[in-house]
Amino acid sequence: MVLIRLFKALIHKKSFIYLLIALIPSVAVSMALAQHHVRVVNSEYKLRAQAYANFHALNMEKFVGETVGRLEMLSTSINVQQNNLKNMDRILRETKEKDPRFSGFYWANTSGDIILSTNKITTRVNVMDQTYFQHAIHSEQTSISDPHFGRETGRYIISIATPIVENRTVKGVFVASLRMDEIKKEITRLVNGEKIIIKNGTGKAIIQSGPVTNQFTVKSVVKVSRVPWTITAFVNPHKKKVFWDSFLDNFIISLFIMSILFLLANYLLLKRKIQKEQEQAELHKLELIGKLAASTAHEIRNPLTGIKGLVKLLSEENQD
Repeated sequence: MVLIRLFKALIHKKSFIYLLIALIPSVAVSMALAQHHVRVVNSEYKLRAQAYANFHALNMEKFVGETVGRLEMLSTSINVQQNNLKNMDRILRETKEKDPRFSGFYWANTSGDIILSTNKITTRVNVMDQTYFQHAIHSEQTSISDPHFGRETGRYIISIATPIVENRTVKGVFVASLRMDEIKKEITRLVNGEKIIIKNGTGKAIIQSGPVTNQFTVKSVVKVSRVPWTITAFVNPHKKKVFWDSFLDNFIISLFIMSILFLLANYLLLKRKIQKEQEQAELHKLELIGKLAASTAHEIRNPLTGIKGLVKLLSEENQD
């Protein structure tokens, strides 16, 4: 009973009615619209992540393609100069100095022995055990290695081997080493808020533009055609900020509309209340008029009755 009385007392309060009609519906509508907006933004960021991944994949393919093209041009030059090691060494050193992405250039025979190197070699080096070198020899095509640490420099590199073929016979192999730190710099330079992870064929991360936190929930993966790598782009859709910004905007609009509806409902209720009070006032007037008429009739009837009796007595005594 106490709870029922309390509830009835609250219903009569305008603040409770405003809470029930305006605030609660505004919060519910705003939350639903904000969640829908987050889903829409999430789809947009998915497309953005895909665009980032495609952009970096194309950039990587362009980078590798330009490098391979340059190496093939150098290999042609070296093929002409292969009997002049001094001239070959000068060409390779000048090329290395012009482009910091290269860790070194090497000329190896078909047995894998390094004959010429732009880096200082103190001991005999043989690269026949490298898979990329064997592939270049057997396929007679340019081969790209997985990232590894160079034997001479100790740098983290990838090696590109271009065979020198003459009359369908491999005369030697031109090897160039690309520095992975320079490739990472190139990737990082083009990053615009997203996070990039490049993985090799085994799924190991070889380049990462920065830490991928829990906020970077949207990603897209693209394969690089020239090398067996995949590029994953992560973006941060700012879900909390998007949710609360949308919630506040929708809440203000919803509360404004619901407040107008509340005022309109309040006005209609007040108008109805006034109308009822006017009707009651009219009833009270009619009731008062009825009482006044009855009282007046009573006051008039009493003297008339006395006058009527006197006239009757007089008429009995006086016939004229």
